[in-house]
Amino acid sequence: MNEIKVIEDYLFRNMKGEDVTLFEAQLLLNSELAEKVQLQKKVYHLIHQCGRNALKEEIQAIHDKLFIEPRYSTFRKRVLKLFFNQKD
Repeated sequence: MNEIKVIEDYLFRNMKGEDVTLFEAQLLLNSELAEKVQLQKKVYHLIHQCGRNALKEEIQAIHDKLFIEPRYSTFRKRVLKLFFNQKD
């Protein structure tokens, strides 16, 4: 089986109990495999973080558009009134 797929199955908990036990035994005996698992884990973390950062930037752009551009002032006032009970 493809090593990357096996590592992925392990990291995403797609293995059955006995397969997990066998794979973890292999990790103890094979430092190269253990290093590959750690590297793949870091890659997934970085991909996840990159996606979060892109989403934050997109949300900030929407916020800036709706709450800064003058053409959306009516919308901005309605939202502020809703959340902060402000007068018009």
